[in-house]
Amino acid sequence: MRLLTPDMGTEAVRIVSERKLKEFAKQHKNAKNALRDWATAVESATWKNPAELRRMFGTADFVGDKTVFDVGGNKHRLIAYVHYRAKIVYRKHVLTHAEYAKGLEMILRGSIALAPNYYAELLKEALPRVVHTEEENERLLAEIEKLLAKGEGSLSLEEEELLELLTQLVEAFERRAYPRKKASPAELVSFLLEQRGLIASNLWPVLGSKGRVSDLLNGRREVSKEQAKKLGEFFHVSPAAFI
Repeated sequence: MRLLTPDMGTEAVRIVSERKLKEFAKQHKNAKNALRDWATAVESATWKNPAELRRMFGTADFVGDKTVFDVGGNKHRLIAYVHYRAKIVYRKHVLTHAEYAKGLEMILRGSIALAPNYYAELLKEALPRVVHTEEENERLLAEIEKLLAKGEGSLSLEEEELLELLTQLVEAFERRAYPRKKASPAELVSFLLEQRGLIASNLWPVLGSKGRVSDLLNGRREVSKEQAKKLGEFFHVSPAAFI
């Protein structure tokens, strides 16, 4: 995932890959509070680009498409993908300063220390390739399912890399083969109301009047940025979904 720089907005940043953080904190008790504080700060961030992130985290470094955070007073390194437009921070690795200094920064640059022979065996068995047919797509989906069935914490580094490769190949095919039309703002609002067991009148105080809600649900008027923001806060989704 590459760094993107469109407006991040004011919605909370989402942090994913909680497992890595918990596992590291379990092994390094002195990191628990520092990692907690880092997460709290990140979730409140409104970065729009790497420069703004750097203003918040003055010691952050950018290596390739990843960001390296100094956590716990130079004791730990947290390595993450930052996707500004989607407001996602994906934690890839958490390392001690000693581990980072030993040369594990190679992970940041994409040169993951795989076991070549084992990875070659996995590739030989799975035979990943660009997908052109539904039959080939189903075959790769079966390989993905076998890996996922092992459980997230049970995959080797080589298996994780294979899973990522297979997923990208399937995604590329399915984006071409099954383009998905997005729901209109009216359709999305109706769906979200249904999912929460609510009715149109529950939105009157959100948008300010019965008429505005009626216009929205009947598609008679486009959703303004201000209304999208209010709907996003109410439904806990990105305002972009309504525009």
